[in-house]
Amino acid sequence: MSGNKGDLGFTLVEVLAALVLLGMGCAVLYAGYAQANRWEEKTAREVLGLILARMQLAALEAGEETGRGGDFPGMPGYRWQAEDRGGEETGLFRLAVTVQDPKGHRTTVWTAIGRAP
Repeated sequence: MSGNKGDLGFTLVEVLAALVLLGMGCAVLYAGYAQANRWEEKTAREVLGLILARMQLAALEAGEETGRGGDFPGMPGYRWQAEDRGGEETGLFRLAVTVQDPKGHRTTVWTAIGRAP
């Protein structure tokens, strides 16, 4: 505020300075929000890939699925691929399941020891 006792209110320079500071604060908050949104999307994609890979691995271990790749029903664009990487003991094998999302990102590789088919 100005130094005169008769003047009440803010000067134009003070208002402009406050608006500049407010704008800078909003820009910082928006950048943080955008980054958090990207992290959330990436995490959701990775979690979905993990869930799908685990479900597929369970189906392969249970013998419900005998294929080595394909699409997920009801999940357009999501594909899976299973790979037998050999085993260290007789009757066991290492199975890797890779899930690829519609954008082509390989979101998860899940490996486990299971019984040989």
